[in-house]
Amino acid sequence: YYTQTEDYKDVEIFFNDSFKKMIVSKEAVKLDIIGNMQELDECVKINNICLDFKYDSLMTPIAFNNLYKGALGEVIGKFLVEKYCHTEIFPLNINSGDEYERFDYKLEDNSVYFDFKYYSQQTIEIQNQKELRDKAKYKLMNMQANKAVIINIFAEVPNGKSRKPTVSENIMIVPFLIDITKRENPILDIRMMQAIKEFINDN
Repeated sequence: YYTQTEDYKDVEIFFNDSFKKMIVSKEAVKLDIIGNMQELDECVKINNICLDFKYDSLMTPIAFNNLYKGALGEVIGKFLVEKYCHTEIFPLNINSGDEYERFDYKLEDNSVYFDFKYYSQQTIEIQNQKELRDKAKYKLMNMQANKAVIINIFAEVPNGKSRKPTVSENIMIVPFLIDITKRENPILDIRMMQAIKEFINDN
């Protein structure tokens, strides 16, 4: 268990759950959900994703949140976009200071860039989307690139509450690909995949 402040600048680790804390666990990173999705079976096999924490070594909260979650988001997002949008996406050029670490993947012709997120429900809410869009716009401007898609992998969708991708100028924000309202029965939202496909093909 742990607490953090200032975007993981200050982290305190605990070995009991006496207070409300964040936790390093397979449930916190949604490995149980990934294992319950037939749509991700191939992704798990291709990327050799372990669906359990089998080892006694402790993953630090910073590595868990910033590295492990990020890596899972990238491989799952890439797999789903390629399979359901019928397009291949490519890693950024590690030798290019303009590209590397700004986004995760891109189309071969550099026309669209992709940024996959493993965000919490609160982070992807509408009030935070302006900040996400402003950051993406700044990255695109510095790279002289055309379009970006920011894709959150998981989210809970309350009954009766509609969630759709939002598009402003050349940036699309996708609030989720997989509805995890029922963890035992996660649902891939094909409408989100179709919206992404239409956006990236509209050049």
